[in-house]
Amino acid sequence: DHCMASLNSDLIGGMDSTTLFVRTTGLEGQEFIRDTAAMAVSETRIEFRKIIRGADQSFFGCGIPYHINPRYEATPEGRTTVAAAGHAWWHTRFDTFDKIDFNVLKNEAAFLGALAWRLMTEEILPVDLEGYFGAIDRDLEMFEVKSESGQILAEIRQSFQRVKECWKKAMETFSDDADMQNRISWMAAGIVNRLIQSS
Repeated sequence: DHCMASLNSDLIGGMDSTTLFVRTTGLEGQEFIRDTAAMAVSETRIEFRKIIRGADQSFFGCGIPYHINPRYEATPEGRTTVAAAGHAWWHTRFDTFDKIDFNVLKNEAAFLGALAWRLMTEEILPVDLEGYFGAIDRDLEMFEVKSESGQILAEIRQSFQRVKECWKKAMETFSDDADMQNRISWMAAGIVNRLIQSS
């Protein structure tokens, strides 16, 4: 009931990792991530990706509003493999301590620390409704086009748009009450994440 964020940073500190990849459900918004990175580390390239279902899949069903998986990886053009973080040694017998770049590890620790600190201390939780629901709608639209159940998916898309509008209206109604705004976002995002990520 008190967990507000799942921050999962697997395979950290990998050598030749020059870009901060942030896989997220997107509730916090890209601007919040960029501002946090600017506070924590020197100039860095950031790439955003949709969060994937993996070993932390069960956390999507727990009503947690924020799911963010940041780590430094090789740039897309600098990858030598499709393996995680772009390194061919990943999960092989060559995946040893000498592959750790302590500057990369320091930057990841600084970013994660700043991210956790901001999520815990912001008066009003960061919420990017347009970006959050925009990503959901794009995914549903893709399935709608390819599916034989297009009409059902169209109705689901409309339902999520209504959720967004109700959420926005509730935030406007309680514009002078930060605690209530946070409660609304916490509850609504927890439910939406469960529906989208665990379905």
